[in-house]
Amino acid sequence: MTNRLTRWVAIHSITLPLLACSPTPAQQAVPAPSPDSYTTIERRIGIGSSEQEMKGAEVSPGFFGATAPVIGRFFVTGDFQPVSSRVVVLHHEFWKGRFAGSPAVIGTQIQIERLPFTIVGVSPPGFNSPDAASFWIPRHSQ
Repeated sequence: MTNRLTRWVAIHSITLPLLACSPTPAQQAVPAPSPDSYTTIERRIGIGSSEQEMKGAEVSPGFFGATAPVIGRFFVTGDFQPVSSRVVVLHHEFWKGRFAGSPAVIGTQIQIERLPFTIVGVSPPGFNSPDAASFWIPRHSQ
């Protein structure tokens, strides 16, 4: 039997294509945000009766890349339209310090320059924030 198989293989040689394996999402590196994907801003943030100046950023679509929020969501396409409702994503450290890490923060409002913004998400711990931003808002298209 082995002799027959060897002879068959010798006569009917076949070539199998090499298959390229794509990296899994966990293996892919998340690129750092490009400088044109955000603009550093300083705004007055009002929470309850307190108000303070804080550093944040206006960001473009795709700013968060493949990163997943700890709670809530990041921005969706409609958030970048000029007529959209005002939404904000909080930095993890700001959320932990000011809101004690409460998941109930999603859907609540804070004031940015005395305008109401709805909190829709929180970044994961260790998210590298350009210029130490405590919050992000969508950069609206013109």
